[in-house]
Amino acid sequence: MGFDEKYFKATEELRASKIWGANHDQPLNKIYRMMGLKVRPPHYAPFGQVFLAHGVFFLMMWVVLWLFNPFDWPGMTLPFMIGTGLLGGLVYSAIMAAYYRWDRKRHNLTPWDEL
Repeated sequence: MGFDEKYFKATEELRASKIWGANHDQPLNKIYRMMGLKVRPPHYAPFGQVFLAHGVFFLMMWVVLWLFNPFDWPGMTLPFMIGTGLLGGLVYSAIMAAYYRWDRKRHNLTPWDEL
């Protein structure tokens, strides 16, 4: 079975499980798919893939935030900005990956390989 068929079955199962639409078909995944990447819905993706996808997104948003920051905050150095961005990205990515793993188990979803 091809990726597109599995993706369709996964989205049908997610809709049937009453998981909120923006939760299982996130804008972030839509962006990655528009870029041509074959990204599984986050409930079916491995922990590392969700962690990486959200980490890249957080990093992009963090860079944009600081590049276009109109404020000149005293004491804000480049190493501090990088350190807080890395720490925040790690925490955010780990929480999101853990949430999707927990939600997958809570709704008793079929594993990706068995779709």
